[in-house]
Amino acid sequence: EDNASCVLDGENQRGVMYVENSSGTLILRALTFDKGYGTHYGGVYASNSVGLSFELCVFSNCRATDSNWGGGALCLSDSFISLYGTSFTGN
Repeated sequence: EDNASCVLDGENQRGVMYVENSSGTLILRALTFDKGYGTHYGGVYASNSVGLSFELCVFSNCRATDSNWGGGALCLSDSFISLYGTSFTGN
């Protein structure tokens, strides 16, 4: 089902997903990234030539504490993303 009912919860204690050194594009579909919390990212951090595609995802209540890095919902370093039907709320 494509209603983002699978929730990845950071419990306001950690970033939700870290992806590094990946080839190709990782497709993430119908996921909710909720309550991610960290210094550099709350939701998803991607670095070193990572390609991510978010389809029908939800980012809610994710935050990063270091404003120099930013990235409440997403923090990218030498990576690229595509977004389709993805929403951002309270990040």
